[in-house]
Amino acid sequence: MTNIAKTIVSLAVFAALGACQKKPTDVAEAKSYQYYLEHGEETKTVAAKCSEFEQNELSMQPPSKQAAWRETAAGINCSNAQGAKPYVMLAELQKKRAEAAAKYK
Repeated sequence: MTNIAKTIVSLAVFAALGACQKKPTDVAEAKSYQYYLEHGEETKTVAAKCSEFEQNELSMQPPSKQAAWRETAAGINCSNAQGAKPYVMLAELQKKRAEAAAKYK
């Protein structure tokens, strides 16, 4: 195999692997704030991916594109997940404390 063919094959492999990783921008429909309150693990995962996306890729875009993205399903999901995350974390903490307190009754 020539160097050009090897390069093309390796680029195709990297592109295929990259396509398997879901970004917060890869969504079809927006989920509600209430949905994220009820699905804690998904909320934490989505919020973390969104924070990383916003700090890296989104922050490099002009303000007009950032505003437009926030109106998409992905942007709405990020907003809802990030808004629900503190309440999910608090509910988990309260549950752990209640379980710990129940041991001493």
